[in-house]
Amino acid sequence: DGSLYDPIMKQVVDLTSSNVTMPMVSFNQIAGLLPLISFRTDLLASILSDQGIAVQSEELEGVCSRVKNWIQKWNPDKEFKVNPDKDVAYFLTLPDDVKRQVQLFRSSIATGADPMHSVYEICRQEDKKKMKSAQKALFQTIYMLILGKKNGPRLPLLLSAVGKDRFMALLAF
Repeated sequence: DGSLYDPIMKQVVDLTSSNVTMPMVSFNQIAGLLPLISFRTDLLASILSDQGIAVQSEELEGVCSRVKNWIQKWNPDKEFKVNPDKDVAYFLTLPDDVKRQVQLFRSSIATGADPMHSVYEICRQEDKKKMKSAQKALFQTIYMLILGKKNGPRLPLLLSAVGKDRFMALLAF
């Protein structure tokens, strides 16, 4: 009958109010980070904790196991690796305005600024369509300079996984 006395409704309420925990970090975020840190779950837990993301270790172990299997067996192109050295050749192909944006981004990160906020500020302009396009291009450029691919994990997580010194070194031109 739809009332709280209806046994089916009572069961629905009991199930939806249970203590089942949902992961605070997505499968895709873990898939973007785990290969960068040699599939080390302990290091991932530390990185997530540094970002204010709380996860239970048993839950994280299970998700990491599935992510590792998925990447190694079915999606090896998702196995991100940090560039061993600065990609000078790629940087030299960039237009001057994009080179300037990379340098502004690096300077902003050096001061401890949030990487996402830095990209948004560097690309800020009145025309929202152009701004969105500029943001996408800068994100892709940063990922190319760090990972050699046009995409990757969210920048704060990438910065934490790579380490600030190495991150900064790969952007030093």
